[in-house]
Amino acid sequence: GHNVGNKSYPDLFPYEDEGGTCTIGWGHVLQRGGCNGWPRKTYGNGITTSLAQEIFDNDIDKFEGLINNTITVDLTQAQFDALVSYTFNTGDQTNNPYFVKGIPDLINNGNFEAASEAIRSGPNTTGDPPVFIDKLVERRNVEANLFLFGIYFP
Repeated sequence: GHNVGNKSYPDLFPYEDEGGTCTIGWGHVLQRGGCNGWPRKTYGNGITTSLAQEIFDNDIDKFEGLINNTITVDLTQAQFDALVSYTFNTGDQTNNPYFVKGIPDLINNGNFEAASEAIRSGPNTTGDPPVFIDKLVERRNVEANLFLFGIYFP
């Protein structure tokens, strides 16, 4: 795995993120509202790094497919990567911000600046009730800059 701050990835056991979403591996959402119930039963003894990788690969495939199915204009690799990151982090909610904010239409109409600002505008909260997370503000800025300027940050 890799380290972000003093947190080690992938997480081989279910954990609750800052907003109380039960997560495993590289940010794979198991359920909202904590890890009680089936996540503890199913994953309580942990998973292997190879299973974490398999789950992550499936998630990425899903969000790459979402972008490929909704964007009709040519994208750079950086633009594609920014959208995959954004939807991976925000896109399994009922009110998917990618659609609610009209990001596909903005991009397909060539309005890349407005699409970048829509990405930058959030969501910057997680959980129910929503908790404001500085790290999400930073992530949205990175995704918006990657989309608009093609700048990758480590």
